[in-house]
Amino acid sequence: MWGQAHIWAAWVIFATVREGDPDLIKIEFSKTAEGKDWFTMHVDRSRLRTFGFKALDEFLHKLHVYKSIGDFETAEKFF
Repeated sequence: MWGQAHIWAAWVIFATVREGDPDLIKIEFSKTAEGKDWFTMHVDRSRLRTFGFKALDEFLHKLHVYKSIGDFETAEKFF
């Protein structure tokens, strides 16, 4: 499942937004009554358009530059 491109893209977008503003997305881990692991994710939507988009914009800009100049090694490490 992790080998599919859209799964990797979704993960990278999530990680980039979260790194841009750690308070934007909060994750709480817990257990269900049956003892199974569970998590809840809270997104501060009021900050998403400002801080989240800015972090994603910077990430995509860097990735585009690496792709445009053909710097595969740096792009691979960066991604």
